[in-house]
Amino acid sequence: MKKLLTILFLVLLSFYSHSQGLPPDGPYESFHENGQLKTVTNFKNGLWEGLHEGFYENGQLEERGSFKDGKREGLWVSYDENGQLITKGDFKNGLREGLCEFFYEGGQLSWRINYKNGEQHGLSETYYENGQLRAITYTKNGDFHGTYKSFRENGQLELRGNFKNNIWDGLWESYYESGQLERRGNIKNGILDGLFETYHENGQLKTRGNYKNGKLSVLKSPE
Repeated sequence: MKKLLTILFLVLLSFYSHSQGLPPDGPYESFHENGQLKTVTNFKNGLWEGLHEGFYENGQLEERGSFKDGKREGLWVSYDENGQLITKGDFKNGLREGLCEFFYEGGQLSWRINYKNGEQHGLSETYYENGQLRAITYTKNGDFHGTYKSFRENGQLELRGNFKNNIWDGLWESYYESGQLERRGNIKNGILDGLFETYHENGQLKTRGNYKNGKLSVLKSPE
């Protein structure tokens, strides 16, 4: 009798968990309205645990990764409905950690980012669809900090400078499509401060001026 009551209690507990939206421990599957498999996962103590896979209505794999104590852990990948890779990156304790890559619809690399505790940290690179490098940036705890470079689709340098705590700071230079220097100036705390020069595309000096706290104090134009 005691054994029967124990079994009955476990059955009722399982029924109560389902009624509260809490799946039982072990494998779990869900389905789309068209009958196609939607998710294959596992639960432990009411939390996601272990391998997880999600699928589109057409049956194509949408995402694959693992959970630990209900949080994403390790490598996760996602795909579009045609099976093309969209993102690939690692998680730690539910947050992005380390290198993460994003891709264009055609499969070309679009963005390569480094993360630390869920925030961008370190080197990031973006690319054009033709594979040409588009920009190089550095971040620190989610803020732009350090060297910045952007490039035209033909590979020519377009702009370079520096950030400090998410604000432009230091020497900045911009370039013509030919690669010739176009403008050069100093920025302090996001404001022009100091020498500022512009150039013709043939390399000849166009204007030279001095800024102080964002205001032009002296402007000279060579004869």
